[in-house]
Amino acid sequence: MPTSMELKRYRVRLRQQYKNLVEKAYSYRFNDDGLSDYFYYKASMVLEKLDRLKYSN
Repeated sequence: MPTSMELKRYRVRLRQQYKNLVEKAYSYRFNDDGLSDYFYYKASMVLEKLDRLKYSN
């Protein structure tokens, strides 16, 4: 079982990853719709991991 510090670091890393993916999706929104959708999809997967982590504690 991971320690609380490890979980906190993992949560922080996931939040940063989510933020970066949403920013990429927004920046590609006007140039390439497919790439923008891909980044939004990846961001939603990361958000789902964050939600699961939040409710597991």
